[in-house]
Amino acid sequence: MELQAAGGFNLYGQEVQHLSSCGWTKLDLFDHHNQVLSGRWKLPVRGLPLRPGLSTGQLNTVPQVGKAEIYLRVVNARDAELQAMAEINPRNSSLYQYPPLVSKSHVMNVSPEEDMLLMLRFYHWPGGSTAWAPWQHRKSLQPLLANEEWIVAWTAIRLTRPESSGAETDSRCLVWNSGVHDLPLYHSPAPPALSLSGMQPEKLGEIFEQYGDARVRFYIFSKTRPDYPFPLESPAIDNDNMAAPEGAYIPHSRRNPLVEPHSPTDGITVYIDGARFLPDAATVTRVTGRIFDKNYDQFGPDISTRIDLNSDIFHPRYSYSVQIHSPNMPPTSTLLLKVYTLDRFSRELALIGWAALNLFVESGTKRAPSSDSGGIQISLNEGGHQIRLYHRSPPTERPLSAESLASSGQIVPCATLLVRIRKGKTQHQEEDPTELPEYSQGVYYSETAQPTLGEILLYKAMNSRSVVQVREVIPPLSGSAGQKMMSDFQLSDWVEKTFNERMKNSATRPFQLCCVSPYLVTSGLVVSVDTAQNLPWSGLTMAHVCFNPPAALYYGDPWRTYDHPVPVDDIDLDSDQNCPVWRDGFKTFTRRISHNHLTLIIHLHEIHFQEKAEHSAEQAKMEATSMEEWTQEFRAGSQAWTAMRVFYKNYCDLGAFQLPLYQGAPTMSVLHALRSEDCRAKLKDLERKNMASMKKTKNNQSAKCI
Repeated sequence: MELQAAGGFNLYGQEVQHLSSCGWTKLDLFDHHNQVLSGRWKLPVRGLPLRPGLSTGQLNTVPQVGKAEIYLRVVNARDAELQAMAEINPRNSSLYQYPPLVSKSHVMNVSPEEDMLLMLRFYHWPGGSTAWAPWQHRKSLQPLLANEEWIVAWTAIRLTRPESSGAETDSRCLVWNSGVHDLPLYHSPAPPALSLSGMQPEKLGEIFEQYGDARVRFYIFSKTRPDYPFPLESPAIDNDNMAAPEGAYIPHSRRNPLVEPHSPTDGITVYIDGARFLPDAATVTRVTGRIFDKNYDQFGPDISTRIDLNSDIFHPRYSYSVQIHSPNMPPTSTLLLKVYTLDRFSRELALIGWAALNLFVESGTKRAPSSDSGGIQISLNEGGHQIRLYHRSPPTERPLSAESLASSGQIVPCATLLVRIRKGKTQHQEEDPTELPEYSQGVYYSETAQPTLGEILLYKAMNSRSVVQVREVIPPLSGSAGQKMMSDFQLSDWVEKTFNERMKNSATRPFQLCCVSPYLVTSGLVVSVDTAQNLPWSGLTMAHVCFNPPAALYYGDPWRTYDHPVPVDDIDLDSDQNCPVWRDGFKTFTRRISHNHLTLIIHLHEIHFQEKAEHSAEQAKMEATSMEEWTQEFRAGSQAWTAMRVFYKNYCDLGAFQLPLYQGAPTMSVLHALRSEDCRAKLKDLERKNMASMKKTKNNQSAKCI
């Protein structure tokens, strides 16, 4: 049972103007003898969220909503007429009792029978997602029509099966048909259940028309409900969606390992051809780099590219080459590159990412040398290479290599560089006349840039971007000076001077990964509350997560549950109470609209156990973990909260964050302020006005949430 109410204010001071869920409870209808628990019962209303899978005993671990209770009667059908005449009067509240505990394993202890059938029906209320179905709350409740006019699909399965599939098995030895089941749905009307009892489930598809490709997946269990009924697996995706869009990524690998030894007298030519699928916020870009050995000692000249004014800003061409004539080039030599851009939104210089490529391999293998000793025969890593961009620099405490960069952390999704390595010419020979190859020719080895499933989805979104030439973005970036630049020389000269000045005179900030591709509403958001630090309290910590403004401002009633905080209660009881850690803090919020000032609110509560009988605090903690069936209550203590913006320029603000915690709970005026202004700036303004104060420990340390 779900209790709904209107009026007053919710946990965050927001006025409740319509019916919304405020609590729930449940009652077992049968005892372990399968007898109806008839009588007058009073049930404490439990706090959200709804968790109907809990047993009656486990309900005692869920905090009660104030002193709210639901009074009800359960009667046998034979007594219905007599009970209908009973007087309903608050003065008779003493006649109502708390229900007895019913062992979960004995509820509905029915023996398997051969004719047991489970039939599932699916209903659709016409009028779209904003129409009110009969069972939704803002309208008067009404039953479904007797002719089941609104049923759209159905399916059925036998609830029992033979104990063994052997030929000599007695068919009367039946067990429950437990396990995971995946069934197709069929068009309505649904036949009577009795007519299905003699049919084999696998024959239903031959008799009834399937409801498109729709299927239902569910779990049947006996006795104890498993914690994870569905095994962990990768998302099911159609084969057509597994491949990247045509031309976005061409798989290509070296068939035969290199065996020709590299001579110290051989020169090396490095070509920086271009980049692919750069982030949305990229405009004019430049690639710089150097060649280092594993100890970061430089060999050869510095690398700094120009850019083709006629190329696409997301797929720029650099057409850059450099010849290296160093007779003492070590086997561990690594080409380390950085890609810079003028950020589209901030107009500041930003470092998109790092890329690395080993110049040599051990002859006969694809393995990069790990030592500079002369006992290893090496070959030049010739050919075209498509290499990834990484968000962080290689760890300097480890020897430099392409592998060490790859282990440094997060990739820049979809972004790659196109690089070629060839045997160089002597200083007396002419410049290599080889033209820049097209990516569609498949000349770049792309094993290390194989896209992930998420990148394949991003490729599809990025393919819809319009082609923007480099020359088109330079005038807006240059401001008023751009109106005077007409020739290619002026445009190129402005790019060259701008990069030189900003790379020399200012600290380059890292690129914001949230600006790789715009946020898709269908993607949803995932929030993980991992830990808190320096909390100045001694009790357990309950965390709640919600969005401000609530989703009800954008969607109809089907999304009303998102107006309420979602508890993150899987706390590690072995962690420090001042620094609690949540084992599984992930909460998913799907189909969120992209609101400019959507704010994530995290609210922490200090919880104390009210000890009963002879239970010590330590025993209470242990029994709360195992959900023992004993009555206990909770007492709320201190509170703290924090907030962060969700979107930046219509891009989801992804990443890991350490947020300061503020005293108490956010007031309604604070929430209204955060709805209309940038979260970071507004929080600082609230601090100046003493409307939000940092929560600190006795040692004057600031409390934080991660």
